[in-house]
Amino acid sequence: QLYGGFFKKDGYSIVSYNLAIFNGCGINQKKDNNTSKDFVGRVMVNPLRDLTIAGYYQYGEGNFNGLSGIENGEFVKYHRYGGGVAYNGKHAFARSEYIHGNTGVLVSEGAYASAGWKFNTAKAGHGSLGVRFDYFDDNVLTKQREFNYTIGATYQPWKYMRLQLNYTLKQYQHLGKPLAHSLAVMVSGIF
Repeated sequence: QLYGGFFKKDGYSIVSYNLAIFNGCGINQKKDNNTSKDFVGRVMVNPLRDLTIAGYYQYGEGNFNGLSGIENGEFVKYHRYGGGVAYNGKHAFARSEYIHGNTGVLVSEGAYASAGWKFNTAKAGHGSLGVRFDYFDDNVLTKQREFNYTIGATYQPWKYMRLQLNYTLKQYQHLGKPLAHSLAVMVSGIF
């Protein structure tokens, strides 16, 4: 992997990049089952310290057993690209990203947007409140999208303890599934 930045300003790079060659065969594969490599490139622009605009591209080849439209054992080429914007300020944060992928004949896409507010109290710790919307369509020809609407909170009353609470409403378009609700609670601490 090669990485670096240009145009330094106040301790950060206005333009930075990552270029990499990876071994393997896609996500969650147990072993490499081909001789090709994945090529990934990413460029990030920080016009302000708290604001990042990014784009990336990936090219590879692999065996994707079980994906719709791909025969078992068939090696296919994939092209994936995406871009996003992130703001991480002192009191607020927002982030959004779009992804698109061609895996053989299969075309997929997805996006998310999230935003929130950070709070910090002198005696009672710090945390954040946030909302998120995301969708994913694993085959744009069938338009069977999954939409998720999430609200959540994180609270850290002490340095070594964190509390998290998330509620998600899941909606499935053209999949014949009812609305689904998910509540996640997590308590983590270091002893």
